[in-house]
Amino acid sequence: MGWREFHRAAERMRGPVLLGPTARAAGLTPDQVRRRARAEGWWWPFPGVVAPTGTVVDDRAWMRAAVLAVQGRTGEQGRDVAAIAGWSATFSYGIRAVAPTRVQVAIHADRRVRPHPRVDLQRIRGLESVDIQLRGGVPVLRGGPLLRHLAGRVDRGVLLEVAIELLHHRETTLAQLRGLLDRHRRFAGRPTLVSVVELLEEAGRSDSPLELEARRRFADDGILLDRGQVPVPTGGGGPISLDLGIAAIRFGIEVESLSWHRTRAQLEVDAQRSNAVVGCADGWAVLRLTWRLLHDGWPDFVARTRAVIAAQARRHLGLEWPREQDLRC
Repeated sequence: MGWREFHRAAERMRGPVLLGPTARAAGLTPDQVRRRARAEGWWWPFPGVVAPTGTVVDDRAWMRAAVLAVQGRTGEQGRDVAAIAGWSATFSYGIRAVAPTRVQVAIHADRRVRPHPRVDLQRIRGLESVDIQLRGGVPVLRGGPLLRHLAGRVDRGVLLEVAIELLHHRETTLAQLRGLLDRHRRFAGRPTLVSVVELLEEAGRSDSPLELEARRRFADDGILLDRGQVPVPTGGGGPISLDLGIAAIRFGIEVESLSWHRTRAQLEVDAQRSNAVVGCADGWAVLRLTWRLLHDGWPDFVARTRAVIAAQARRHLGLEWPREQDLRC
């Protein structure tokens, strides 16, 4: 027991550790560890939190250190849970490309924690350990609790975008969100979250708010699209899905949403998907809708959509214009 054991324990965690408990487990006092660690140039992100020399000091390391610092400052049994929340959590889930400078950490609403300039404390009533999961060794609010936390802090459009991303990353489901709303009848922003869940349930799978807006505007103009996305069998592999469309007449629309989370990898996937549809021999017709066309060129795009639907209907159904039951699945 001694310094070697402490050093190994810290290296196993591949990041920051709590000084006191780790020192005692190695048979050392915190003062003994402080002197040795300072002499060797260890990283001290917060009081009572330390990491070995050579630790990669990135956003994940700061998040882990912040949660440890908050957890280590209380003796309240069962109420010392803490987790990454807010925009720090969206970064952890890959929704945001940049993490906030101040790490947002969720704690119980009635806990007393000494403030720190690098930590943004987010107080949540009813926070429980079941609301938290580990991602890369860092406790993070699960998808549903994160949306509950954000509902009273952001507007409906932002909450909708985060909800779509969490659903797309399979960090929550609409059924889980319904269960959360049933369990928590009162919290800030609950009506906003209810409206987001209802909108997503009605629309089916959507990968961006732009898709939802396009669906609504098509409906306002009398063009009824299938619920959710439209599967396209490609023959050579599994089916792909188009953002919007009408399967009965082999018509689809790809919505080009260059949002704040768009990556080069996602653009590559979109290109491969489009190429697969072009190579399909089943007579699919696909239009591409951009933000500019939706907001500045909508009348022309609607006219083009009507013409393509009419041509596809004649080709595949023998009708000049499909009946409602032909358009909806």
